[in-house]
Amino acid sequence: VSVSGNVVTVTGVDDGTATIEVTVSEGTNYFSGSATANAVVSDVSVVLPTQSGTLTYNKAVQEPVWNNYNPNQLTIGGTTDGTNAGTYTATFTPKTGYAWSDTGTTEARDATWVIDTMKVTLPSQSGSLTYDGTSQSPTWTPYDPDAFTVGGTTSGTNAGDYNATFTPNPNYEWAS
Repeated sequence: VSVSGNVVTVTGVDDGTATIEVTVSEGTNYFSGSATANAVVSDVSVVLPTQSGTLTYNKAVQEPVWNNYNPNQLTIGGTTDGTNAGTYTATFTPKTGYAWSDTGTTEARDATWVIDTMKVTLPSQSGSLTYDGTSQSPTWTPYDPDAFTVGGTTSGTNAGDYNATFTPNPNYEWAS
């Protein structure tokens, strides 16, 4: 308990109703005596965390950074890390002494977070091939075999133009 001016601050009391006895010693602005009063102690308000910044698919496990998340106030659960591009759902539950600022309730709430797809560019032939009577395949740049399914004509023997096709795999999409 601390007293400052006309304000009495009580700590260490759970939410609910508490009986507080205040004894004031004679001083400049006070007369000696004591009083008992009931005080209503309410939960501290918290807000639902949101994802801070963005995550982009990088083939590794990632977890979001959260705005407004204090592990002393909220318990986190649900899906808290992921690898693939997509939307995930974490859950937050206020700990004892804390409640949602908008409703004053303490039920678990969902918070979505996202891993964005990796942007890729269309590969092009690196270097040149010259007819030599054998079947040849070009080298592509930039090319990540995890990023694309390659179709069309990917090798040839005779001199001429050939058309290969590149389709982004899941977790990837064309850059704008």
